[in-house]
Amino acid sequence: MYYPRWRAELPLNFLEPTVIFITASYAGAMANIIDIAPNYGHSAAVLAFCQTIHMSASFISPLTAGFLVTQEDSIDQWRNVFLVAAVISLLTYIVYQIFGTAEIQSWNIKIPKIDHSDEEAEIFPKSNRELNNTSEPM
Repeated sequence: MYYPRWRAELPLNFLEPTVIFITASYAGAMANIIDIAPNYGHSAAVLAFCQTIHMSASFISPLTAGFLVTQEDSIDQWRNVFLVAAVISLLTYIVYQIFGTAEIQSWNIKIPKIDHSDEEAEIFPKSNRELNNTSEPM
């Protein structure tokens, strides 16, 4: 089957902006993890969860392509693979744009620790420093 030169170059012209947008969106999503969970322990857990989902595409994509493509030289079957990838990308982008937020989440807020130093001073009138400075043998 013959394809004119402009039909072969057209997808390549879309490839570069696509890679640029994917890279920009990835950087934005990684920065968003720090926005919603700035505490060190929480941001690490959120990042691990997000990376697990993100990296699952590494083994799901070849399985999906193998399921959709039965003849490797069929352009129509490969077109379906890229259409499925485009639909998944657009759907996840739309969901992220609608429900995504950069507000600090309620589960990330640290609960202030209660300082019991006043109570300890009432119970133990001498501080440890005073006890260590005494020269009396025990």
